[in-house]
Amino acid sequence: MTIASFVLEIKFLLFFRVLEYFGKYFAIMIGVAQQIFSFLVVLSIMVLSFAHSLHLLLRPTSEYSYNQPNNSDDANNPWNLVPTYKFISSNGTVGETLIETPDDNTNLFTMFSTSILAVYFMLTGDSSAVSSWGIVDNWTLTLLLVLFSFFTTIYLLNLFISLLGNAINQTYNEESFLQLKVEILAEIELFWMLPHQRRKKNWFPELLYFEASVQELKKYIKNLKDEHEDEILQNLLPEIKEIAEIKDEDDIMQKLLPEIKKIIDTKDSTKDSTKDTSKDPTKGSTVDSTIDSTKNSNKDSTEDSKTEGSTKDSTKDWPYSLIMQE
Repeated sequence: MTIASFVLEIKFLLFFRVLEYFGKYFAIMIGVAQQIFSFLVVLSIMVLSFAHSLHLLLRPTSEYSYNQPNNSDDANNPWNLVPTYKFISSNGTVGETLIETPDDNTNLFTMFSTSILAVYFMLTGDSSAVSSWGIVDNWTLTLLLVLFSFFTTIYLLNLFISLLGNAINQTYNEESFLQLKVEILAEIELFWMLPHQRRKKNWFPELLYFEASVQELKKYIKNLKDEHEDEILQNLLPEIKEIAEIKDEDDIMQKLLPEIKKIIDTKDSTKDSTKDTSKDPTKGSTVDSTIDSTKNSNKDSTEDSKTEGSTKDSTKDWPYSLIMQE
């Protein structure tokens, strides 16, 4: 009943995957789990190796019973691991000794399955599973605890946190949610629809059109190249590849900057030269003379053009006048 209610509630929670407000977090959880799966395998192997070593070191070697006290020399016997209490009277005399009854939690390293659970608790910072043994006299246990605390608790867990952060940054985007939505739609089509529903053209058209910016298209093709999706790249239209190969405007501007600077420099140099000529009187007289000469030449050219125009206008009527005379 407990497991059934838990599974039912998780199933109810999965219905929120379709909504964008909740679906992006489901996409993050699924994407992060896929990316760090190999690291979790390495971490689990480390936990299993330490659990096996501690099980071989701390398991009891003599027979025991929780109902009957056993006075043996085995340091791993649960009766030797429980705390003992002594009754002291008011006059200082020591009386009877009281022994706490052991249970299954006294020595979790008795079985390999409980050893894994104890090492997992140690991974979270709970070292009560090994608190019943003395560390000073047992150097093997001390060495294992030091190695476990350094390689797993300090190194691997901090590395795991950094990997989680990187994976979250990579999957916290709209593309991850859209990919999850596609998987949900495929699941609905396969398991929740009848065959005649799948054949409806208005539900499943042959062609789908969608819009995408050039930057998103470049990012998509770059991801395909990084993931070595050669089949998808071959099926892309050549027009899409040409659009994706268009250079950015920033690159174009960087290439045009030297030419723009040259044009600005030439304009500045011409302005400086005109300023210098306006300040020099000798240069100014030459400029005036050149202006007068150009004016006179323009007048002469206009007069010549007028005479030529009059002759041309008169010659236009020659054929007509000759015909009329005939």
